[in-house]
Amino acid sequence: MSLQFLLGWLGLAGLALAGCTAAPVPEPVLKPGLGAFVDTCTPATTGLDGSKPCLALGADQRWVLLKDARGPSQFLVVARDPVLRLGHYDQPEPALFSAAWAARLCVRDILKEFDHRDVPLDHIGIAINSRFGGSQDRQHIHVDVIRDDVLQSLGPNAKTIVVDGPHAWDVTLDKTLYAVTRHAAVDDQEIFSGLADQRREGSIGRTVAVLSDPNGGILVLTGVAGPESPGSAEHDVLIPSETLDKAEHDLRNHCPGFPG
Repeated sequence: MSLQFLLGWLGLAGLALAGCTAAPVPEPVLKPGLGAFVDTCTPATTGLDGSKPCLALGADQRWVLLKDARGPSQFLVVARDPVLRLGHYDQPEPALFSAAWAARLCVRDILKEFDHRDVPLDHIGIAINSRFGGSQDRQHIHVDVIRDDVLQSLGPNAKTIVVDGPHAWDVTLDKTLYAVTRHAAVDDQEIFSGLADQRREGSIGRTVAVLSDPNGGILVLTGVAGPESPGSAEHDVLIPSETLDKAEHDLRNHCPGFPG
């Protein structure tokens, strides 16, 4: 076989392999509106009906706290920075996880005020969906009561397999496999650094929840998501929520005790 023929054959083979390269996974279609709303909303903003939907604004003005229209106790911490599209983990974030962790006080106080329920703070968690499992155009974290089955799966009596490093064990929640890691406290940089290799243009996303560790500190649950299995920590970890009617939503649209 001549060298010229061999080089020509390798070139054709290379072109064929290049043609077989998987096309980039397109970004999911997201519902516009949330970003434009929070970018101009402050606690002083008053709606036409007299309500004040933005309950608190971060000190750096990079996030805002809202009462979700769904569920008696679900709140949202939403990024105000337009670059923070859902699931965009490849750059430093504002302190969204820390803000959401502090906003658990809203859930506890709202349930006590309106439903006369004393829910322990460590039964309240936070969750962020992957870009494949969300529908809004802006990064946001859900804050609500944790499902009972999840509490049992992660409770102090749960069977755990401890391995080297912070990775403690794996748990399957509603068909999604989550890697559980232990941390001393909520540290936004630490949490996001573990997700930094997940680029928006890649085919893999992450769905993340943060819960109290019964043994002290916090547990970070990270699940793999993709176009065919979008994953949703909101639904896997937090209680199911139906949309409130407007009157009920307006009643609960405040956050006593939150350090805004």
